[in-house]
Amino acid sequence: MAAATPISRPKAERQQPSHKWLVALAVMLGTALEVLDTSIINVALPHMQGTFSASVDEIAWVVTSYLVANGIMIPMTGWVSSRFGRKRYFLTSVFVFVSASALCGAAQSLNQMVLFRLLQGAAGARCKLGMAVRNFPKNNNGTQPRCGNKHWDDFVVPNACKTINAAASTRLRR
Repeated sequence: MAAATPISRPKAERQQPSHKWLVALAVMLGTALEVLDTSIINVALPHMQGTFSASVDEIAWVVTSYLVANGIMIPMTGWVSSRFGRKRYFLTSVFVFVSASALCGAAQSLNQMVLFRLLQGAAGARCKLGMAVRNFPKNNNGTQPRCGNKHWDDFVVPNACKTINAAASTRLRR
């Protein structure tokens, strides 16, 4: 009897290494960048108000412009991602977000600051954690992995996330 030889897979059948955890880490860093920016702007508002000699109503446009641009772009991210590709859109968003942050630091007037924050809000819409979910394998029935408890998966987790986000944003505005 001949010695058994190891069976090797043809090159076409070999699985490529999965980089899903690297993608998840990159998306988490993008999300942390956006949250850090939100915290910084709330701390810096009184200093910007003095620097730009702005009233409370005028300086509020710095935060409002970001929120409006972000709110407009969030529903569009699915379409833009499918049109241009998730990776390209995410990398472009991070690049534009960081560039707009640098421009905010160099702003010489309140109008410039509002414009750069508008750009930052539009780019920051893609720096969210939802993108990471698509990189993890689906179950046999085509759904994302769940914990198994219907009440927990369909009600508690989504509403807990909404509550935490709302509480965090309310706390940051104070």
